[in-house]
Amino acid sequence: MRATSVVRFVIFGAVGFGVGSAMAANDPLLGYFVTGALGGAALGAALQNWTKAIILALTGLVGFGIGFNVGFVLIYVLEPPHFMLLVEGVVGGAVGGAALSLAFRDWRTTAALALGGAVGFGIGGGVVDLLKQPFVSPGAQGVTFWWASGFMVIQGAIGGASLGAALGYLKQRGPRVR
Repeated sequence: MRATSVVRFVIFGAVGFGVGSAMAANDPLLGYFVTGALGGAALGAALQNWTKAIILALTGLVGFGIGFNVGFVLIYVLEPPHFMLLVEGVVGGAVGGAALSLAFRDWRTTAALALGGAVGFGIGGGVVDLLKQPFVSPGAQGVTFWWASGFMVIQGAIGGASLGAALGYLKQRGPRVR
């Protein structure tokens, strides 16, 4: 397997989670379930294994839905002054990535996908936190659905690319990921 195969996983992950995030922007709490399902299915398509695609869609639906909602609750309990989406992204990405690994039943895959999800969605959340600062202030008027959609797509694409890179690397390294 060549590096181009890993790039395929990165692209599929970024597109799957980016499109899922765009579709979910209207209702983020329920939308995380949609994001996880579409992102998981996209990673399964990159594996070119439709059974795994279905399993990844189901585990992504549950894992990302629960993980990001737990992260959402944590940012309101902890009330961090800055980088709220980074915190939510780390928690949601770690739980969602670990859930995706249930399709493979291997602790190395669990560790890699949990770490890849935490890092990718955390970085994506941090980037969004930085980008939205000049545009969104408390009580700001004119913050539209399109701004929120764009921010979610950025986080989803970065997180999905990171998960895709982790899964592509695992696929390239050995026979455990099929």
